This record gives sequence, C-alpha cells and structure tokens, in this order.
Amino acid sequence: MDIDFQTYLLTLWYHENHGTALQAYALQRAFERIGVNAIHLVCSSFSKAFQPLPYASIRELCRTSTKKHPILDFYDREIRHSDLIYTRRSLGRMSNVKAKVVLGSDQVWNPSVLGYESIFTMALFPGTIRKFTYAPSVGTYMLSNEFKDRLKIVLRNFELLSCRDPWLPSKLGQKLKREMTVVVDPTLLFNRTFWANEAKDIPRIGGRYVLLYKLGTRKDVVAYANRLAEKRCATVFDLMEKAEIIGPHEFIGLVKNANFVVTDSFHGLIFSHIFKRPVKAFYKYSGGLLASDNVRLRDLRELLGHPKVLRDRIRLSWAYLRKVVGYDG
Repeated sequence: MDIDFQTYLLTLWYHENHGTALQAYALQRAFERIGVNAIHLVCSSFSKAFQPLPYASIRELCRTSTKKHPILDFYDREIRHSDLIYTRRSLGRMSNVKAKVVLGSDQVWNPSVLGYESIFTMALFPGTIRKFTYAPSVGTYMLSNEFKDRLKIVLRNFELLSCRDPWLPSKLGQKLKREMTVVVDPTLLFNRTFWANEAKDIPRIGGRYVLLYKLGTRKDVVAYANRLAEKRCATVFDLMEKAEIIGPHEFIGLVKNANFVVTDSFHGLIFSHIFKRPVKAFYKYSGGLLASDNVRLRDLRELLGHPKVLRDRIRLSWAYLRKVVGYDG
C-alpha cells in the first residue's frame, strides 16, 4: 500500500448545489473510513496565474466575495481541502509532490465541462502524479463521436477507471480497451444512520409538508407538488425559494422529515431513498429521456428499484476504493 502518497480528490468545487457538495463530502468520508486522510484539491479555470493562489481568495476568484451562502460555507468549513488553489498554469508545480489524485464524482466528464483545456482531463498534471477515478459522470446519453474520441484519449491518463453511468463502458465501445468499473455515487456508500447523524432539523417547520426540490425548468413539477399537498392536507416547502438559508445539513433534514418529496434532482431522489420517503421523481427537462441529463434519473430509478443490484454495486464500490488505496501498478 502506498501509505507515503498524499491522496487528493478532484471534483466540482464551490457549486451552489446540495448534491454536488454532499457527494464531495461523502467521498472524503469514504476514504477516511478505509484509513486514508484524503483532501480535496481545489483547482480553478478562472485564473491564469502562474502561481498557486491562497485558498482565502476563493470567493473573490469565484465572484462570490460578497455572497453569504450556506453551501459555500460547507465547502469552506466541513470539507478538508488544499490550502492553495491550483490554476491550469500552476499545476506543473506539483511535480515534486508524491500524490495520488482521484477524479470524481459528479458530472466532471459532462461534455459542457470537459473541454480540451479542462482541469478534469488531468492532462495538465505532471507525470509524477498518479491518477485514478471514482464515479465521474458524463451525465447525458447524447455523446458525439468527437466527444467519445476525446474522452478515450483522456482515459489514458488514469491507472484505474470507474464511472457512475452504467452504460458508459459499452457506449465507448471496444476501442476503450480498458476495464471501467461501474460504481455508485459516493452518497450511496453510507446508510441511513450515517446520514441521519448529518441531518439538521429546521425548527420553524411544523406540521406535514411536501418537500419540493426542483432544479429544472418544468412547470408541471410545481403544479404536481401543489395538488399533492392539497390532497394530503399539507404545505409545500419549496427548497429553492429558501436556498439562501438551506445548507447541506438542513437539506438532509428536510428530506428526512418530509411527508412526501417531489423532485427532479439526482441527489434529491438518492436521499429520499435513503430515508425511505415517498417520492415522485420527474425528469428535469421536457423532451424525454434523451433531453440534457434526464438519463441520470432513469438510471438511478432502475438501480434503486433493484435492492440486490444496489447492494452488490455498493460492495463493488467499496472494493474499488480499497483497490485504489492499495494499487501499486
């Protein structure tokens, strides 16, 4: 086992999305559970600086310097991260660092994210850095041949490969010539007891409520939540209307205590499953399965609907993480 290597995690950082923050937190806790003190490597595509920047400049860099937001506070205070922010031009300065970098999870390989100069290709990291993945996702089923060819080139940078999209290995075809393990989102690595301990109740909410967590553009989702609340003599708690006061811990508490959840969110569905809440999950966008990232929700519903498959994939995911930790090439 390479115990002398520092393990870094690389994912979407400072996104004002509860699921994005919680998957980053969960992956760090998963490595902690198997004895590895992994920290998130903070990288930025906004700056062209040749030197790494102090983490204290993160809000100014992300243009959120005057914004107080509980999700950003969660990144700052509750997820262990690097003291420096690495830019594309400063990644070469890690050449004297003995480290593993694990890319994932979430949509770091989405075609809208994975441009030629994206940090998530890891092509800009020095050759001394050992590169792995855990549950990166492309998010959409509609992949151009150009993008698939680019992704196959990107995959050459990694020693071990995994993904969250169950169809991605076959989608890339025989040209991949690599084993790619399908694993679960990091939030599914932990059970209800773990997440209940992370939940924070909002005392101002009393009585029965339908939790509405809508990220997409469909108006019928709101209409459904209102009809359901009226039928069940409940109120609608629209999370996005109160996003400025709802951090990741409060988000978990809202799902845990809801009488019903209406959502188009990937992680909204995951936490509804974890807490066994009745849930109606909508595609985020009109246009069916192939519209934008709707396919993610279809894949997740199929996985959650087959308990044995889910249990087996969770066990496989833990085994894959231990393989990353002990991998010697």
